[in-house]
Amino acid sequence: MMTDAFLLLAQQSQNPVIQQSGGSNLMAWAIVLLGVAIILFIVEMLLPTGGVFGAFSALSVIGGIVLFFWIDTTLGLISAIVTIIAL
Repeated sequence: MMTDAFLLLAQQSQNPVIQQSGGSNLMAWAIVLLGVAIILFIVEMLLPTGGVFGAFSALSVIGGIVLFFWIDTTLGLISAIVTIIAL
């Protein structure tokens, strides 16, 4: 009985981060992180940095995908699939 109430609350609650920011700030940050990832990947290919920029590029991609998931699950899945195809 008690678990049913918690499940109902969990289904009806919305992400408080999106409510405070309206979601548009998260979208902008997600796009910026993916852009930074592309730039860092290109720099990694041009300069011998020992994989440092490549690691930061991977972290930027992961951060961008996580932000897309915070906005909407469907948007997160689409961004993850597009990123995998682009690799």
